[in-house]
Amino acid sequence: MRFRDGQAFLPDGAPLTSADDEQRREFYRLRRRENQETDFTYPMLTYTVSESDLMPPV
Repeated sequence: MRFRDGQAFLPDGAPLTSADDEQRREFYRLRRRENQETDFTYPMLTYTVSESDLMPPV
């Protein structure tokens, strides 16, 4: 992850954003699948449920 002007960007250049309510629900559904399926792979996500991911390192 890279930070430019205080904004977090993913390696492909897409901005990382804070998840809205629907994205949070989707994330936790994916996490549940991760715990249930041994071959589960996360799709590319451009949001985070953790606000600290959006803060530049000190």
